[in-house]
Amino acid sequence: MKQVALAKKKDGVNVKGVFAWSLMDNFEWGDGLNFRFGITYVDFNDLSRTPKGSADWWKAMIGRMKNSSATITV
Repeated sequence: MKQVALAKKKDGVNVKGVFAWSLMDNFEWGDGLNFRFGITYVDFNDLSRTPKGSADWWKAMIGRMKNSSATITV
């Protein structure tokens, strides 16, 4: 996230979103639909999406970064 903030501030990169992924995400594929992962709950009947608590955490963290007056250095 620091590098994204640097790219926006220093180079003027127009970032529209961020996709969070980790190596561990690959291992969940073997579980199919038996377990729920991610920051959004998906209802498989109507495909509606509901943000989980972790979505609020990400939103707050990004808000703090956006409103921070801290200097970003490389």
